[in-house]
Formats: sequence, C-alpha cells, structure tokens
Amino acid sequence: MLRLTNTIVPMHADRLYASEGNTQAAYASAKQELKQHKNWLQNLIRTTNEAGLLALLNANNSQQHGIDTYVLHVYIHELNHPPFMPLTPLIGSSLTLSFDTPSGHAYRHLYITALFQLDHDGSYGYYRLIAQPATYRLHQHLRSQIDTDLSVQAMVTERVAMQEIDVIDDSGTDSSSEKNASWTPARMTQWQSSDWSHICERLSRQGLTAYLRHAQTEEHAPPTLIITSAHPSDEDGISQSIGSVRYQQVLHDRAHAPILALSEQIITQPSTVTVQRFNSASVAHPVQSANIAISDSEADSQTNTSTLTIDTPAAFAPVTDTESIDDATIMANSHHSRYSVYHALAHCTDLNVADTFTLVGHNHLNQHYRATHIVHLARNSLAHVTGLTISRRHQQRHASDLKAGTHLTQLRLITADTPWVGALYSRQALPPATGLTDSQSDTDSRNHMTPTRHYLLDSPAQPINRLEAQAGSNYGSHFTHRADDQTLMQAIGDSEHLTNTGSLLSSSRPSLFATD
Repeated sequence: MLRLTNTIVPMHADRLYASEGNTQAAYASAKQELKQHKNWLQNLIRTTNEAGLLALLNANNSQQHGIDTYVLHVYIHELNHPPFMPLTPLIGSSLTLSFDTPSGHAYRHLYITALFQLDHDGSYGYYRLIAQPATYRLHQHLRSQIDTDLSVQAMVTERVAMQEIDVIDDSGTDSSSEKNASWTPARMTQWQSSDWSHICERLSRQGLTAYLRHAQTEEHAPPTLIITSAHPSDEDGISQSIGSVRYQQVLHDRAHAPILALSEQIITQPSTVTVQRFNSASVAHPVQSANIAISDSEADSQTNTSTLTIDTPAAFAPVTDTESIDDATIMANSHHSRYSVYHALAHCTDLNVADTFTLVGHNHLNQHYRATHIVHLARNSLAHVTGLTISRRHQQRHASDLKAGTHLTQLRLITADTPWVGALYSRQALPPATGLTDSQSDTDSRNHMTPTRHYLLDSPAQPINRLEAQAGSNYGSHFTHRADDQTLMQAIGDSEHLTNTGSLLSSSRPSLFATD
C-alpha cells in the first residue's frame, strides 16, 4: 500500500512511477547540462500518456543525471486545495513516501519539485507531482570553484554538507581500490556547472559511484550519500545482500516469480589479441600477440579466455614492415573494459540500488547481480476509498495491464565483480585504425582492412565497380572467394604462396562483379 505522509495538505496516492539510480555519468568527463535536466522534468510533468512517462524514466535515459525522480499521481480534496488554484506554495515542501515491502515498510524522504493539475473529478482534484530527494538542490545553480589538494571524497562532503546530507565513504574496501581512494587530484576545476554534475564527473573519473540511502523512519530525515567502488563492504548499513531472488520465465506462478524476465546484453571481453601479418619484405607471416590488461585480479580469474585473432594473408594488402608496428598492442589498448549489462523485470519491491542478489534454480545464470538503476511502477487505485464517480476518463486513468496495487520493477543489473566506472555506460568507441595497413593507395576502396565511413570493414559480397576491378595496389583482394566457391589458384615461382586468381562461375554462383 502506498502512503504519503509529512505533507502540507492531505494527499491520497494513486500511482507511483519511480526511477532510482546512481551518480554514474554517461562517460567520465560528461557535462550534465542543467537546462537539459529542466527540460526533461518539464516533459515529465506535461506528458499525457503512460508510455511517454516510462520512456522518460527509462534506465538508459541520459537526462536524469543521477537524481532520483518519483512521479506521483495524487488526489487532493478541494477543501484542502481549491481546484485550479496556484500551486506555488506546495513547491519545495516535504513529502515522505512509504510503501510495503516483504521486509517491512520502505520510506523515501522527498521534496516536491513540480506539480500539475490533471483533472478534477467529483470533489477531488487529480494532480501529478514530481518529488525528488534533497540532492536536487545541488543541480539548480551554476557555480565556479577551483579546489587544490583536496580529495574527491572530501570535495563531495563539502558540497553536500549545506544540504545536511551525510556522506559514507565505502570506497576503500580492498587493497586494489585503497590507492584510488587516497589519490588526490592536484587541482579540480568546476567551471559553470552545478555542484551535482561536478560531483558526478569527479566520482566517475575516480572509478567510483555514489547512491542515496534514505533513513527508514517516519519523520522526515535527510538521506545518506554512499560513495562506493566495485567492491562495497558487506555491512548491513551500507549495501545489504537480499539473497536469493527466484528466477522464473513463466508468468503463471506469480507467488514464486519476482523476476519475470531477464534479458542479457553481453559485450564480451577477449583476454588476448593475436594479429598475424604477412610481411612482404621478408616474405614471412609473423604472429604478434598482446594481452588485454584487466585491472582486477578477481575479475581476471573469472573472465573467459577468448582470443581475438586478426589475420591478413598475402592476398590482402601486404605490409612491408611488421617489426616496427605492433598491431596487437594497438588493438589490445583500444579494448579497455567491456561488460555484461542485464535488464530485468521484477516484482520485488525491497531492492535498492547497489544491492546484490543471486538467482535460484538457474545454474548458467547463477552469479551475483548488482542493481545500478531501478524503475518502480506502482499502481494503487483508491477509487473504492474516495468514492469517486466512475467516469469514462476515470476508467481510462486506471486502465492498465497490472492489477491495482501491484508493484512492477524494472532493473538494470551488472555482475557484482564489474567495476563501477564510466566505461560501463559509455558509447562503444571503435578501436583506432592506426597501423592496420601500412602503405596502400587511398583511391582503391576495395582494401578490406580499411574501415569505411560507417566503420564497417568492406565485405567481399558488396558489388564492385568494374573500373575498380582492375589491378590496384592490393591486386588479388577482390578475388576473395565466397563459401563453397571453386577457385583458380596459381603459384608464380613459389609454390608455397598461392595466389587466388578468381572463382569459377556458374549459373548458381554468378560473378561478384555482375552489375546487370
């Protein structure tokens, strides 16, 4: 059951859409625009349909800026607030949201930041309000300040102290991150950005993140900001493990299916890169290999031992000098960290950001997951309490595929051994294409090792202009045959190095170069 307490006027909660996340910036030096966040809040308060609300609260939305946002639909009796009167006195007032979870009451201590009257039905007004924790005040004004010889944790504590938010530093829990925790930047420049975006940027540059914990009391109390790294401590006060969440794909067994669906988006990380280049100067085919550096020894033992192999045989553009250019190292350095990201749909309401849990009954999925972003969708129709007239609009307002009063939770998960760094949320950068080919003419676009403007290596199945099919600087590369082709091979002087001079064509295997 949803309850709203500590409010100026009595309110009856009807629906809750909540998005809770962490301070993880989109990438380490991301500038979080104040204007963009205000426009996002404006869209949130004005949007007319539920699908639009959910799209705006989506875990992948970059405009939330790590500030938890709760969209509430509430009823206010017209005696407490006359219909369509100014709502300004309510802005900035406190609000405590409490809802039942399997482990007791959960409380969120918030402030009303936006309010909009949707409807007036019977003697009750129907309002949409946006409530946010006290951190929203840090993202209101632009400031400029330079800090020297101040650790990031101390800077966060300084900035947050004015809002009476306590800070718990949980980032130095193991030997590998103690160095990070005590490292102090020589100078931190905050120029024309809000305190909150400065905190987010500095934390993600350190490979740290922070999330809010609310005091579980009925009185309105300031929340706690917890700074954590990839290995949070196991204390109950910080990030309690809620243990086993039962995983079931089927929906019919509602009692035992808190997680209804789990989709996995895996970005695999090879451990080694092997590059084989044909060196035309020494007529050799040397192998270069390099290991991809994984910072974490714990992650090192659990990663897959897959190898990324790139081979350029003699038919492709030969390289005259493979000694001075180590392509394997270039590629290994460009492959920093790639992770698995999981998206889950659950019925568990007592899960907080940074909690870890396991899935029961699925061996191949049995690892520790950590929630990095949570969207709660809770509906609680109070029509039977308030005795509202059943109008058509009213029925549409409650029309939903969820039963009234149930909670649905969208989770974004990472595995518990994944470091919380900005790379997790960054756009995947392409490896630099330097050193892949050494000397070749730029005019011949059939060089298969050159990324095109769409960053795709040219595939041999693309049609080629007839003019291009003449002998160019990399003659022979157009004759890369398809699967099951019969090919003509010839050896000029050296029987070990065969040259592919083309495919035997038939009616079932037409020419690659056919233009008609």
